[in-house]
Amino acid sequence: RRSQDVIDLTVPPPNRPSTSKRSLSYRVFNCNNSTEKECLKLNLFGAPSDNTKCPKGAILFLYNFESKHFLGPYKAASESRWNINPSAWKGRFKYQVKIKPLRGAHSNTVSIPKSRFDEKLRSNKQPGKGRNNKVPTKLDEEEGWQIMKLAVRMGWKPPQEAVWEELNNNRNGKK
Repeated sequence: RRSQDVIDLTVPPPNRPSTSKRSLSYRVFNCNNSTEKECLKLNLFGAPSDNTKCPKGAILFLYNFESKHFLGPYKAASESRWNINPSAWKGRFKYQVKIKPLRGAHSNTVSIPKSRFDEKLRSNKQPGKGRNNKVPTKLDEEEGWQIMKLAVRMGWKPPQEAVWEELNNNRNGKK
């Protein structure tokens, strides 16, 4: 008998009829040790420009380039836009998105070493793509799904039914 506390991402989610072709969005925001604390305190991720545009409901990870770890998963609680909190990070990162953990509290997120994250990025293995050894700000749906499976293996334990429902609703364009 399966525990209801653990999600099995080795099995694809059940198929549901889709009324929309909108795919699930995955984004990565960058930070350092200092700005990571501010991100989590404010429940806000930021970037210097709009190259990290993300829709409400996108699945987010925070990459700390000093510790070389990803933290997440989080969910975009708003669409990204300019100056949600103008004083955050002393005004340096004006393109912002409100965040919340995908399920539960910040303690229900995991830290993923960059080396493990890189193993799951198909585009980092393809020469000529320009992303080798760089952290992308946008992941395609397959890369995102692989990272979610990695998060589970690293200890992320969302409620099973609620997460499938949330991922499927987002994948199928429902709110």
